[in-house]
Amino acid sequence: MKQELIRLIGSANMKMDRIIHGDFNLGNILEENGQYTVIDWTNGQLGDPRYDLAWACLLLRIYLSESKSLTFLYKYQEEMPLATGELEIFEALACLRWLLLDRIAGVPKHANTMKIVRKIIRDNRFLNESVLL
Repeated sequence: MKQELIRLIGSANMKMDRIIHGDFNLGNILEENGQYTVIDWTNGQLGDPRYDLAWACLLLRIYLSESKSLTFLYKYQEEMPLATGELEIFEALACLRWLLLDRIAGVPKHANTMKIVRKIIRDNRFLNESVLL
């Protein structure tokens, strides 16, 4: 998995020019009267905002549904557009992070969680299923 991660980072054309959250997900977004606030900046750092977006979408896809993930992505892109296909390599990096977290500390899982993760890996051209699972 380490070699996969090194390979992906080398190919991602990361832009380390913005402050990113590092754990951007719906659990870290508060809403009050139509105003949204992102909380818990413990993992804040300089990085590529495409990674934050990929992490949020991956978690939505794993724990809620692909349609909710796509809805979130479309709404996000209304404010911050991305070129088509630009996010896939960052999804691969986010998926590796999720797998590593699962191996190190365990992550929440439902009955079908690993089936969903396997599908994400199969569908992502940057991931090699035989190396990861």
